[in-house]
Amino acid sequence: MRRWDELAKKQKKHIREMAGVAYERAMTAALNKLLASFQKWKQDGMTPFDLDEEIHRYHNGTARDLYNHYGTGDPDMAVLVALAKGILKIEDLNEDCRSFYQERMDRLRDRQE
Repeated sequence: MRRWDELAKKQKKHIREMAGVAYERAMTAALNKLLASFQKWKQDGMTPFDLDEEIHRYHNGTARDLYNHYGTGDPDMAVLVALAKGILKIEDLNEDCRSFYQERMDRLRDRQE
């Protein structure tokens, strides 16, 4: 099995880009949940205090967690976790990077069985 330091520069660049794509997708999903809270508030299904609490929870929890995971972390691990969570699909990766992750995903699945 290959290691990160054995990958070509072009592959590492692609993986960093895919970590950014995963960050954007995860952020979009989180913001859509927050949007649902705004819509619920707008339809009188939530108090403004409850909405304020949701915003606060998003800002201090979800947004920070996503930033810490995708914005400052290891792009290799970010892509691996995004694949495991379904945020990214193996087909999203360039062909020359797929086997690097497919082997690791297979090992993770084998451990879970």
